[in-house]
Amino acid sequence: MEKIEEKQVMEVFSTDVEQKCIYPSNPKFKEKRSTSFSLLPFRLKQKSKRKRCVSTSDIAEIEEHVSEPESDKVMLSDDFSTSSSEGEDSDCGHVNISFEQEVNGHALLYKTFGCHGTREGNIKDGSDISYLDKGRCIVADLLNCRLNIFSKSGRNTLTIQNEDTIEPWGIAIHEDIVLVTSRRKKLVLKLSQTGDFEESSFGDSLFQDPCGIATTQDHRIIITDIQAMKVSIHDWSGKWLDDICLPDNHDLQFKTPRYVTVSPLGDIIVSDSGNHQIYIFSSSGNFKKTFGCYGSNDGQLKVPYGICCDKFGNIFVADHYNDRISFFSKDGEFVRQVVTKHDGIFHPQGISISPDMKLFITHGSLKACEVKVFNLISRFKEKDVIPVFHL
Repeated sequence: MEKIEEKQVMEVFSTDVEQKCIYPSNPKFKEKRSTSFSLLPFRLKQKSKRKRCVSTSDIAEIEEHVSEPESDKVMLSDDFSTSSSEGEDSDCGHVNISFEQEVNGHALLYKTFGCHGTREGNIKDGSDISYLDKGRCIVADLLNCRLNIFSKSGRNTLTIQNEDTIEPWGIAIHEDIVLVTSRRKKLVLKLSQTGDFEESSFGDSLFQDPCGIATTQDHRIIITDIQAMKVSIHDWSGKWLDDICLPDNHDLQFKTPRYVTVSPLGDIIVSDSGNHQIYIFSSSGNFKKTFGCYGSNDGQLKVPYGICCDKFGNIFVADHYNDRISFFSKDGEFVRQVVTKHDGIFHPQGISISPDMKLFITHGSLKACEVKVFNLISRFKEKDVIPVFHL
C-alpha cells in the first residue's frame, strides 16, 4: 500500500477542484457538473412505480449509454439486492460501479450499503460505526438492538444479538475486543469479533445513560454519559478511575457529551451535542482547548455527533443537523467540509476512518439506516470513483 503523508492529506482537503460528470446524449441523461465534493449519480427511469432490483438488461443499458475514456475500467460488484424505502422491510438496493480514474481534491463516494428494516443486513438506527480490518466494519443498531458486521463489499457477514445487546450505542475496538455501551442495560459489554463474550460486562450503578466509548493505548476506557452529563475514565476491568472535567473558570460545563475518541497523539476528544462544541483533553484528562459553536458557517456546528481521528491526529466531526462532516486539524483549526448533503449525507451519526483513509458514515434523513464510505485520498490507478445507483 502506498504510504500516505500528512502533507498529502492537508493538501487534498485545502484544494477545490472542479470535477465534470459526463452523461451521454441519450434523452434520459443530461450533462451535469459537480464541484467541491459533489459527484451526482443518475437515476434510471422505470415504467413501474415499484422499486425493483437491477437486472442484466439494466446493466447492459448503462454500459451501452455511458461513454467512458479508454483508460477507464468499469467493474460491477457482485452484491445485488432489492431496494426499499425507510418505511418497509426489505433488502438493500444499491449497485456499485467503480471507475478506475485519477481524481484529486475530492472525497469520493466509494460504497453505499444498508437500508431501513429488521431483516438481516438492515439497519434501523446506526448509532455508531467502527472500522475493523480488511475493509470490514461493525455497526451498532440502536433500534434493532444488535450489532452488524459488514464485509468490504457491504455484505452482512455476522449479526450479534442477545439479551445484553439492548439499545447498543457506542462502539470501540481495542486490539481484538469489541466494547459496546448499552443504554438500556446501562452497561459496557466486551465481545470478540465473532460475537462471543470475552469478559463480563461492567458499569452496574456507575452509569445513568452511557453513550460514547473509546480506549487508550494503556488499556483505559473512556465513557460519556449524556444523562449524568459527565465523561469518566475506567481501567480495563471497569473500575472507575476519574472523571474528566472542564476547568472551573470555563464558561460552559458538559451539557450532552455524546461521543468520544482518542487521537493517535493520546488526546481525549469529546463531542458535546448540547453545547455544540468539541473539547480536547490531554491523555491524563487535563483540559487543553475547545472549538466550535452553534451555527452553520464553516467551523460552526449544530449538534455534533460522531467524532474520529486519522493517523495524523486530524479530527473529523459528524455535524448532525448541518448534514455534513467537518474536517479540523489536530489543534482544532477548521480546514474544510469533507462531505455535505450535496453528497447524499443527511444527519450523520457514527463515523470511523480506516488506515487507508476511507471514511465510514452512518446517516439517514429520519434515522441512520444507511452506511456511506468515502475515499479521502485518491491514488494512482486505484478504484476511486463509485457512483451509486438507487433503483
